[in-house]
Formats: sequence, structure tokens, C-alpha cells
Amino acid sequence: MGLFDIFKRKTPGTPPRIGTQQTSDNQPIIKSARDAKAFFLGATKDERLAQFLVAVAEKVGRDGYLVVEPGGDGQPYSAEYPNDEQCSAGNRGVSQKECQTEYQRLRQQLAMAQSDAERDAIDRQIAELVWGIGTIRVNVSTTQEFERQRGLILETWQQFKVIVRSTHDSNS
Repeated sequence: MGLFDIFKRKTPGTPPRIGTQQTSDNQPIIKSARDAKAFFLGATKDERLAQFLVAVAEKVGRDGYLVVEPGGDGQPYSAEYPNDEQCSAGNRGVSQKECQTEYQRLRQQLAMAQSDAERDAIDRQIAELVWGIGTIRVNVSTTQEFERQRGLILETWQQFKVIVRSTHDSNS
């Protein structure tokens, strides 16, 4: 099941949405890959990067953690997924209930985190729990351009995660 499958329409015959929906306080609602692409495109102003980030989101999920490094295979962006299989609590010798309990505990810690460093550490723990870690390689010629791209990707990813989590939580 992909990231956006959790948002599939429940009522048959519901007309498709045009554009990205927004909450009453003008926050985007991301319920589909199309919504995600519109969000990423608006945030990055780069069609190729927006499409790439949608593919990454599908692979690592809403709790995914990204590492951005220089390098690449000739393309502007490439990705590697060290745990390239779906999370399964059974694969790690713990029950699904234990996995879910730990996930909820980490989400509560994340909500109470005081610093960016603390939030980053908890985000990584969540990603390791659900096996949602991706390494993005950015192929640019200067360190300055890499740092700019890295900052843009990580900031946009954090905003995306907040929006998707709030959209999912409001649908639960």
C-alpha cells in the first residue's frame, strides 16, 4: 500500500478535486500524489524535483526520514533506500502491537520535543521503526549549490510531513 492509498475516496462517484484543497487557515491538504506534487512544486519551483519528491514520499512514507548527500549518477537527483522492503513488525521479532505502541510513544515525544535536534533524533527513530529512510543524492557542481538544494529539500520535506500527518490524523 502506498502513502496516498490511505486517503483514497470512500464514497464512489465523488467527483475528483481540482487543485489542492486548503484548510480554513490556508494550510494545504495533501490526500493524493497530485496534491503532493502541487505542494512540492509550489515549495521548490522545480518540476523535476517535485516529481522526484513524490516518488520518494511513496517509497519512505509519511514518517520517512531523508538524508541528503552530494553525488549522483549523472541525473540531478537520485535516491537509495537502505531498507528496501515494507516494514513488518514480524521481520524484527516484535509483535505488531509492540510496534504500534512504540510508534505512538515516539509520536507523543515528537509533539513535546523542544528543539530541532531533539525532533530530528525522534524523527529518525520513527523512520527506523517503520523502515522509512531514504538517501537523496544531489548532483551539483559547487558546495554552495549543494547546501542550497539540501536546505530546500529538507525544509520542504519537513513541511510535507507536518501537512500529511495533520491531514491523516484529521481523517482518523
